[in-house]
Amino acid sequence: MKRCPICGKTYPDKLRFCTRCGTSLEAVEQSQEVPKQNANDLNQAENVNLGSNNREFYEKKTVSKRLSKLWGKLSLFSKIFAIICVIFVILFFVALILNKASACVIIVLAIVLAVVSLLMHKGVIRLKKAWISGVALGLAVLLILPYAKALSIYTKGAERFEWDDIKLYRLIPETDSNLANISANTEKSLDMDVYKVSNGDYSDYIEECESFGFRYETVKSENSYEAYNKDGSSLSLHYDNKKKLLSIEVSVGEALGTLEWSDSEYASLIPIPSSDVGKVTQDNDSGFKVTVGDVTIDDYDEYVDLCIENGFDDGAVREDTEFSARNSAGNRLTVEYKGYKTMYIAVTQVEYEVKIKVDCHENYMFSKYDVKMYLDGEDLGEIKHGASKDVTLYLASGEYTLKFVQNDDTATEYLSDGEIVIKVTRSQTFAYEIRCTSTSIDVEKLESKEEQESEETTAAKKTTTEY
Repeated sequence: MKRCPICGKTYPDKLRFCTRCGTSLEAVEQSQEVPKQNANDLNQAENVNLGSNNREFYEKKTVSKRLSKLWGKLSLFSKIFAIICVIFVILFFVALILNKASACVIIVLAIVLAVVSLLMHKGVIRLKKAWISGVALGLAVLLILPYAKALSIYTKGAERFEWDDIKLYRLIPETDSNLANISANTEKSLDMDVYKVSNGDYSDYIEECESFGFRYETVKSENSYEAYNKDGSSLSLHYDNKKKLLSIEVSVGEALGTLEWSDSEYASLIPIPSSDVGKVTQDNDSGFKVTVGDVTIDDYDEYVDLCIENGFDDGAVREDTEFSARNSAGNRLTVEYKGYKTMYIAVTQVEYEVKIKVDCHENYMFSKYDVKMYLDGEDLGEIKHGASKDVTLYLASGEYTLKFVQNDDTATEYLSDGEIVIKVTRSQTFAYEIRCTSTSIDVEKLESKEEQESEETTAAKKTTTEY
């Protein structure tokens, strides 16, 4: 008899290979012929040279057999349960990575329900009807539907629409997709995000827009297209290939006539343009606004130079097509070349320096998303989660809506935006703290340093008066 040096099983002398692990037994025969004093050394050498690969193969084969044997012993219900739980665990980590608290909660509930169904099946939880365990497992699987909805990223607020419902449907071509988020739909403007648009659809849509007349002063890049038609209406397209999202903005051109310049207080602060084509859109105690036609980009540059000479040079910001500044009295001037021979001019009442300070409360685990801040629709930038942001603006007296919106890249369709109204009466500071939750952005007004000092001063005066 001889013994396998790897697994230890004994065999008759005539066998040459181990039937369990496949190791050659010829080495065992050779080892029996050598003197006893060299047997141990020979066995060690043969185990290293001949048995190392076989040992690894045998160990792997043994583990595989054990797992296969264990899987074979499981009932059909247990096998289905195991597969479902593995999928649930993967989905949980996906939601965790994407910072989707609600999706994490849903998938945890699904796992709990699946475990309860297994306990029912094993009899730990006693039931009169055995089929209830299967129903419980089925309900756990169905929770994937609300999980997928909670995990949705790119279709916030999207709804089905009919093209005939678009007020400017005759001005631009119809989109192939009818799933969109429409934020503006009037006779003067259109602002919509169309979902499920392929790259080919986007290219075809640009060609259709050109055939509709939007081919003047075009600015085209890989993911954007801007143009005017002969009536001065503007079209702006932006395409996000990752989200398959096409953003469409249309603004109808102003119907301009003969420009009659006003002699009001605000109109007298700025020079009269050289063009006599235009339209006054505002002329009251709040300010003066006018759209001037038949102007070139060179006319715009010359007009900006004249405005600077008239004293609008405080805090001036001059770009290729936009200019803004204040005069010594605090009046704000905005001049913008809108494209296709159109220039926009606005002078507003005295503006105050307004500072907005926002602190974002940091969450330790869930709802760790970034927030965008808007004031009456104007983008004031992004606030990183757990960080602070200070913004300095120049605003006329009045009420403004400060809005906090979840970052678009991680937005969910049922999260409520944070919103608060601020009232500007002088140069002042507003301080707020925002808290991010899975359902809303909560805004809390904080007492600014100026308000604290004002209250202390008022209290001191009151005390002095009492004495």
